[in-house]
Parts: sequence; structure tokens; C-alpha cells
Amino acid sequence: MLSTTPQPFAAPGVGTDDEARTGEVWLTGGDVNATADPTIIADLAGTATSATTTLQFSASVTIGANRLIKSSDPANPSAHPICKQRIVTPIQIDFQPAQGGTLLVTIDPTLWFADLDFTALVSSPPAAFVFPDDDSLPASQSLFTGLRSSGGTFTLTFE
Repeated sequence: MLSTTPQPFAAPGVGTDDEARTGEVWLTGGDVNATADPTIIADLAGTATSATTTLQFSASVTIGANRLIKSSDPANPSAHPICKQRIVTPIQIDFQPAQGGTLLVTIDPTLWFADLDFTALVSSPPAAFVFPDDDSLPASQSLFTGLRSSGGTFTLTFE
């Protein structure tokens, strides 16, 4: 994520040559509908600082049973399929792909933390904080929401 050197995908993509206005990023290592997917979507470590404190943090984010949203309507048990948790959309784009071109996916991880209040995580004395890989804490929910944001986190361009 932080490298400025383009990293190749494991396999070439398949697409269309229609003009594209919106794009998607699928956060999965396999079947987008599989409930069990151990793929680590983001493995993070860093330091948050303020005028008064410094906090080491880390997180490993997966999207599987830990991110399922249970339906409150028994008549509609599949109201919140896991694929909806894995697909970041709509990402605004404006290009026309062509054979032999390159799709460049750029990620701005700072936006993952935009709505996260690190002051709520500081213990006494300050220590390293590990984000739970679920929605058990507001901080984990905020990180996951930021990771899935389509509003500038992911940029797709075609060269």
C-alpha cells in the first residue's frame, strides 16, 4: 500500500472496452460470497500521536463470519450478504479500457482513520492497541468502515 512501485496482480484481468464511469474493488482472496475467507485484507501497524501522547497500534482485518450482519427480518434471512461487506463501490472513474493497457489501483490508507478517535483508545499508561478483527469496539467498526469507503480511499486509473 505504501510503496510507490506498482505491484502486479497475480493474474491478468478480464474486462470490457466500454466507457467506464464507476468501478469496484473486491476485498477477497477467493469467492466473494464465501462466509469463510481467511484472507487478511489489511495488515496494519503504526503510531498515532497527539500533543500529549503516542499510541502504537496494529490491526489485521479479515472479512468473514466476523463481519456478517444478521438479518432482523426472519422472512428475509439473506438481507445482508457477505459480498456486500467485501465490495467497495461505487468508485467514481472516467476512462475507456483497451487491450494491453494497465489498470492502476491506488489506495490512500489515511482515509481509513479519518473518523477514528484514537483518544478513546488510550489506556493509562499508554500501551500498544490491537484492533479486534470484528465490530466489538467502535474503533474497529470505524476502521472497517473507512477501509470500505468508496469516497477517495481507492482511485482507479487506466494507462
